[in-house]
Amino acid sequence: GRVRGAAVGVAAGWVPGLNGGEWWGQGDAADRAAVPGRTRERAADRSNREPIDRPERREPSSPCGSNLVAYPANRPAVRTPHFRGRPMRAILVLSLLLTDAPAFSQERGDPVRKRLTDSEIPAVAEAALKWHEQTRRHRTEGDLEKAIVAAEKWLAAEERLFGELEEEAIEPLEEIAEMQEYLGKFAEAMKTRSRLLALRARRFADADWRVVDARIALRSLEIVGGLSADQRRELREASRAGAQLQADYAKGNTADALAAGRRVLETRKRLLGESHLDYAQSLNDLAVILDSGGEPAKAVPLYRQALEVRERAVGEDHPLYAHSLRNLAKGYQSMGEFGKAEPLLRRASEVTKRTWG
Repeated sequence: GRVRGAAVGVAAGWVPGLNGGEWWGQGDAADRAAVPGRTRERAADRSNREPIDRPERREPSSPCGSNLVAYPANRPAVRTPHFRGRPMRAILVLSLLLTDAPAFSQERGDPVRKRLTDSEIPAVAEAALKWHEQTRRHRTEGDLEKAIVAAEKWLAAEERLFGELEEEAIEPLEEIAEMQEYLGKFAEAMKTRSRLLALRARRFADADWRVVDARIALRSLEIVGGLSADQRRELREASRAGAQLQADYAKGNTADALAAGRRVLETRKRLLGESHLDYAQSLNDLAVILDSGGEPAKAVPLYRQALEVRERAVGEDHPLYAHSLRNLAKGYQSMGEFGKAEPLLRRASEVTKRTWG
């Protein structure tokens, strides 16, 4: 029966390389393009230093929780990779067919969900992929109301497949929260963020970085929701300036990128405060520009300041903290001070091992 179910899955289109399938991490820009101010950094912790502000999308999930404030790379740097697109979902569907799928969710405290039969799994998986693609399309078109409706159906399908505690179900819930925030539906967004925090707390220990992220996202939403309409508009404009910063940086327009970066930094400092992770992201962005522009001596203090803000916000057992350690080490390497860089890289490696296992 499971083999026949697998055959149905293949027939439905989960074949690597076919039907426009993509490996995890590809196509993210198109996926997130619709919501200004959102940035995402899915694979940042695989590089030695962060890119500057990610493409202007909504951004990945920061632990800082509001796409109105540029949703910096903080979140996606700490996001667990999961299967996305037809090729990788083929593997997931086969694993569901060939194992006792509900067991792992139940072990983590997920409520017992309706067990899917082998014949049901491919159809539900196809529905999840369909609604994920619909969410992407509506976001790209800028129709966030329709995107939220599609994301809710995507969420329902993922929960049937994997249970509500798995990353596959967390992803659409995150997207719903972010779109609600962008539309100014703060009461609805608060409920969604509170649900995300509760789900994370059920699966992970209270000090786990994923719980920390969810808690910070909720707090950040409270901060942004308490701002005036004019102030939120300022943050949105700062987010757009962040996108221009990236474009200028990519073109080699260092002076323009620095000017934009300083404007974004000042706005976030004034409206969000110096303890906010978006402020730390802006510090990092300026440091990257200066470092790449041949001024590492000016970059290092900013890398260090960003590290200190992140340490206070998320603690040392967090991938984002490890990321900042690597950034600071890179700055010292640019200055030729390898003796200072080595212990930082060693600490970053230790943190990564603790947090990712």
